[in-house]
Amino acid sequence: MAAIGAMGSPQRTSTNVDRIVTILGMKYMTSHSKAKIQKLQDALQERLDRLLKAMRGTEIGSEEQRMHGLPGPHASVRSDDVRIAVDDFQTILKEIKASLGKR
Repeated sequence: MAAIGAMGSPQRTSTNVDRIVTILGMKYMTSHSKAKIQKLQDALQERLDRLLKAMRGTEIGSEEQRMHGLPGPHASVRSDDVRIAVDDFQTILKEIKASLGKR
């Protein structure tokens, strides 16, 4: 099946690799520019930060906590902000998949 080299170990030939790739259903790795990867990474980090900020909400003051009878510290989280941040985060993941996940 594989060609045997001088040292007795199989040599990698393009036809052997092609056969293995075909058998496993894998594709060759693609290359991308560092700038493109960095741009996507920065966008991902920015949107993650926005999502986490939306999830943390704003801290409820002690007076408001007493008024509503809330034990311990609480935060006010706007559901619209969370939904928008989640959608934005999902969008950047799809962009990453579309550009770096190509076969």
